[in-house]
Amino acid sequence: GAGRPAPADDPAGTQAAGSVQAPPQRGRIVFRRWSDPAQTRGEVFSIAPDGTDERQLTSPPAGGSDDFPDFAPDGSLIAFQRCDEDQACRIFTVLPDGTALRRVGGCRPDEDAPPCASDSYPAIAPTDARIAFVRASRSEQDDGYMRQGIFTMRVDGTGLRRVTLPRAGIARDDE
Repeated sequence: GAGRPAPADDPAGTQAAGSVQAPPQRGRIVFRRWSDPAQTRGEVFSIAPDGTDERQLTSPPAGGSDDFPDFAPDGSLIAFQRCDEDQACRIFTVLPDGTALRRVGGCRPDEDAPPCASDSYPAIAPTDARIAFVRASRSEQDDGYMRQGIFTMRVDGTGLRRVTLPRAGIARDDE
């Protein structure tokens, strides 16, 4: 899964008025690399478009895998999915230098039905600092079939919104 390169629309890094920020990582590419022959452990890397300055940004825990990274439009943040050995996935963010790893949003026991099972395939919106993602849900009435719908949340994990969710297990909305 290749992410989008960081845009160069703010080369001076001045988008946040009154604060000093380093300029975005202009034109970097973010991607997943398999780190084992069985292709079960993925890690997120970034690289310059000319193939230089490769950087490893994530290292998942044992049995885990990181995948589907996506740059924020201003190049300030990367969202990706981290799946555990049972294939339950959650959305994480990390800064372009590999610091400030953070799980955002995620399934909560107090959520409205249907129960949440996994969040995956994050994509950071170009205009309003939200992450769109696929949420898989278990449904007793559908005999355990995993329903999938599109949801969004703010990049800090708050403000969860359902965009789509099929009524029954006959259809799934996906990446």
